Amino acid sequence: MEYRDIKYEYIEWTTQLGDRCNVFSCSDKTLFKGVSDYVMKSWQTLDEMHLMIDYYLDNRAKLIREREVERHAVETFYKTLKYKGD
Repeated sequence: MEYRDIKYEYIEWTTQLGDRCNVFSCSDKTLFKGVSDYVMKSWQTLDEMHLMIDYYLDNRAKLIREREVERHAVETFYKTLKYKGD
C-alpha cells in the first residue's frame, strides 16, 4: 500500500489466545529520516495511518528543528552532569 509516496502495510495475525488482530504499519525510512529514532510505527485504522503520514511530511522542518533542540539539550545535560556513573 502507498500514500503520498510512503509505503505501509496492513498486517493481520492471530494471538496465542486465538484473538484476531490487525494493524496498519509503516517502516518507510524516508518518512522518519532525521525526525525520529523510530523505524516503524503502527496504527489501528487507515485514517490514522494517513494522518500520521500527513503529519510527518507536512511538519518535517518543524520536527527536524525540535529534534536538534532535543539533541542539544541532552548533550548539554550530559556535559554538565557531575555524576558520571550512569
